[in-house]
Amino acid sequence: MHETAGVDEHLVFETLEGRIEWWHHDGNQFVDVPRDATVFKNATFPGLWLDRAPLRAGDRFRLIETLQHGIQSI
Repeated sequence: MHETAGVDEHLVFETLEGRIEWWHHDGNQFVDVPRDATVFKNATFPGLWLDRAPLRAGDRFRLIETLQHGIQSI
């Protein structure tokens, strides 16, 4: 379904369990972004970085700080 819609990546944030999963399309299929990654770095939108811990905690200041680092990296 995602492939036919042209989706390259998708993120699931299960708020009750605090689980975050991110998949990206490698050209053939969707594969998991390593779960030990502390910062998710979006391949479709370079500079879009999401830090797992502040995302879970709702810490918008640390989220913005990580996003700023990502934007500065491009």
